[in-house]
Amino acid sequence: MIIISKKEFVLREYREQDKAFVIRLLSESPAMTFFPPEKIAEHAQLWLEDQWHSYGTHGFGIWLLESLTGEALGQCGLMMRNIEDRQRIELGFSILRAHRGRGLATGAARAVIAWAGQKGMDQPVAVIAPDNDPARRVLEHCGFRFQKEFERFGQKALLFHHHVSE
Repeated sequence: MIIISKKEFVLREYREQDKAFVIRLLSESPAMTFFPPEKIAEHAQLWLEDQWHSYGTHGFGIWLLESLTGEALGQCGLMMRNIEDRQRIELGFSILRAHRGRGLATGAARAVIAWAGQKGMDQPVAVIAPDNDPARRVLEHCGFRFQKEFERFGQKALLFHHHVSE
């Protein structure tokens, strides 16, 4: 199902046949550097199942970002996450290395934020690693503001917030 369609891209729900793309995206992640291919494939399957569950439970999740010709470019969407003992709607995005630097993450994030506003969702947050300057720039271009540093999964993280109505 297509969620958002723009002149430059489409955001749609993941399908089973997107597993190879998720494996490729995960393989580019520094966090997966030492994982064997079969573990990355297992993680990709779990990721897809989590998204399908979220689509049914919350009406949103992380969506596949693809070109108008159907080429998978990355992903962007919303996740229901427990952040500091509180359920929050978190924006997430990731672009394949080959497609970075073209404004795709910013465009997709803005489209997702606008979609969230139309659905009455207020105050999405984003969490990034302190050294993730590209993600910080995307968030700032989308109107997110730094809120604080905190610990998540035993690591330092930065929390940003956004008011859809801003």
